[in-house]
Amino acid sequence: MQRFTLLLLYSTLLLTAIGFSSVSFAKQTNDTYTLVSRDSAQIKNAVALYHKNKFKAAKTLFLQILKADQKSLDSLVYLTRINAKQKNFDDAEGHIKIALKLAPNNAYVQNLSGKIYAAIAQRASIFSALGYAKKCLKGFRTAVELSPKNIDYQQMLISYYIGAPGIAGGNEELAMQHAQAINKLDIKQGYIAIGKVLLAQENDKALAQHLANTPTNIQNDAEVLLGKGFIYQKQKDYPQALVYFQRAAKNAINSDEETRTIKYQSLYQLGKTSDISKQQLNQGIAALTQFIDQAPSGDQLASKEWAQFRLANLIAKQGDKSKAKSLYQLVAKNTKDENLKDKVEDLL
Repeated sequence: MQRFTLLLLYSTLLLTAIGFSSVSFAKQTNDTYTLVSRDSAQIKNAVALYHKNKFKAAKTLFLQILKADQKSLDSLVYLTRINAKQKNFDDAEGHIKIALKLAPNNAYVQNLSGKIYAAIAQRASIFSALGYAKKCLKGFRTAVELSPKNIDYQQMLISYYIGAPGIAGGNEELAMQHAQAINKLDIKQGYIAIGKVLLAQENDKALAQHLANTPTNIQNDAEVLLGKGFIYQKQKDYPQALVYFQRAAKNAINSDEETRTIKYQSLYQLGKTSDISKQQLNQGIAALTQFIDQAPSGDQLASKEWAQFRLANLIAKQGDKSKAKSLYQLVAKNTKDENLKDKVEDLL
């Protein structure tokens, strides 16, 4: 009985700690993959379908290619990614296992395996979650060993180290070592990474000093401001969080995809913080309305339904229960997120 209780505890800690979609505050990892068969027209066509979000057609073509060439690493990588997006994690695991055997020294494949095993660990039984978590760590760690100057891979490993419990390989000291390694490669990303680790360590004095000593050349950078907003939100210093999320959204003025993502992350978090704190309701409503009207869909952004849910909460707090109820009903009708559906149903 005691062993079962411990397994349950460790599994619960693990599943809540290494969320697949929340591995970083301000930035998700770059998912750029370099094709092995660059001259293959078939591969190029399948990849083009993937990037147009035509996953069913892309999957069919990649499977055809794989049938003709069982060692097509490109097909295995993209089939892993497609199945992960479609929540078909048994198939994703099958493809990534073969990819690892074919290309154990490919850093991208190792990092992708870490992501897949993290997602599987969240859905696994209490008896197998720990094993998948260790496979996840192995993938992230091997990717960094193979490509130590890749900041994205370093960030993934840091997120694991600060998110997972010790029994699953969590280690805040190692996380700080990797944050310092990033700092030698990129001051901005290093600054953000060190802040994340200090927050995880609950080293309030060092974190306050870190936030106060932001390098001059990145003080107004939108990604840095967003990272600070997350830190203050986590510390429940909501007035400061609101200030930094607003500044981040305002300063995200470039037209590239990464900057747009930061802008809409900032707007959503501004609205979320307003909802949680019951502060600056008008500001929160304006931010969420802009998010709903303008934000593109993407893995790195909250869904429109979550934004509508937060907006309904703010409208309800202002006293317009009827309008809020209409929004809740719309969310309940459209969302496929069971967690969100449960929250909405509790309010209807």
